Amino acid sequence: MYWFLNNNVYSDIVLRKEYLAPRHLNLSDIDYVGAHFWQIHKNGTEFINWKSMGAVAFMTVIIFISFSIVFYCGYQIYTRMEIMSSIQSAGSKNLQSQLFWALVFQTLIPVFLMHIPASIGFITSMFNQTNQFLGEVVTYSIFMYPALDPLPNFFIIKSFRQAILDFFGCLRKGMVPANSKNTNSQKQNSAQVDQN
Repeated sequence: MYWFLNNNVYSDIVLRKEYLAPRHLNLSDIDYVGAHFWQIHKNGTEFINWKSMGAVAFMTVIIFISFSIVFYCGYQIYTRMEIMSSIQSAGSKNLQSQLFWALVFQTLIPVFLMHIPASIGFITSMFNQTNQFLGEVVTYSIFMYPALDPLPNFFIIKSFRQAILDFFGCLRKGMVPANSKNTNSQKQNSAQVDQN
């Protein structure tokens, strides 16, 4: 990928003017790699940087293969779950269903927080119609991904949801914690032994 997205004279000029000068930096202070689709000759004419186009095409193929594998495996898991449902207990079926839907939502989160914003940024850049706001949206959405990725597990899987509610004390006050039940039954058993 570095060969496709490495720095060149045309990208250096744009980087100096748009990014480095306002921040009082020099090109020697940084290293960079990135797609620069439309470059400008010294005479002012624009031309397409086919290396950047090739890099994005390669990344698109890799993402397509990745999603194809995810959807294929998801479909296979779903069909196998349906076949096995006749010999599973109700509790096992319920847990399998919760895990399946948690995985579905964990697949959708990076799609909406990384792939779609980055694709919009690349597509608009390819047509020379981008602006700085799109780059900031991608940056913030990628930052949000690690925080939001585990949330489907917490809300969909019942035991996780129950543990969180117990931790934050959101259950009714009349409920007795599981440990206190064991302690009470141990006290009753020891009292019975003492009486005998």
